[in-house]
Amino acid sequence: MCHASLCTGAPLLVYDVSNNNQVSTLVPALELYIPLETYSVRFLSQTRLVAAIKKGFAVQGGFEMVDLVTAETQGLLDPDDPSPLDLAHKKVKPITVFRVDTVFLVCYNKHAFYIDRRGIRPLNKVVLRWTQPAHAFALHQPYILAFCDRGVEVWNIETGEMVQKIQGPYHLLNTPESGEKVLGLSLLSGEITEIVFHEHASLNS
Repeated sequence: MCHASLCTGAPLLVYDVSNNNQVSTLVPALELYIPLETYSVRFLSQTRLVAAIKKGFAVQGGFEMVDLVTAETQGLLDPDDPSPLDLAHKKVKPITVFRVDTVFLVCYNKHAFYIDRRGIRPLNKVVLRWTQPAHAFALHQPYILAFCDRGVEVWNIETGEMVQKIQGPYHLLNTPESGEKVLGLSLLSGEITEIVFHEHASLNS
């Protein structure tokens, strides 16, 4: 398993987990440098990660994919497909990317959409459009939680519909895997809480 550590303006450090005598330690495996201000990094597989690049970026769509074996980089979106590039215009901020089965859900502060392995947007996939700008996301299939300034929006990634709105600003504290709890810090009370959501909740809850 690999982990990544990033500081703005510093190299991207990739670690492997070494198990010795039932003790797990992080061992430096690779050092990369992304010469642009980066919002986030996320592993797409054991050998590939994607970085969200600040606007003003040279990378089309704001996402740069890095091959950890060859250290080669390329844009995540296909530059010859106008459909995703029209959605990834300069007025949106790239946030993160999630792998969903055989496709990827590309998340920006104003919306999210699917692309395939070639960076092309499938014609039959939905576009999720948040009601307010989002700054963080947690995927909990079949839902994605969009953390916004005034609350958390819960969207069904299969239908493209918002199924719940949780009032109050929260800061996402973890990057949960499928089935794990989503933890948030309430910016009003200062308390750490589990973000509880369900499909048939009232949108005014």
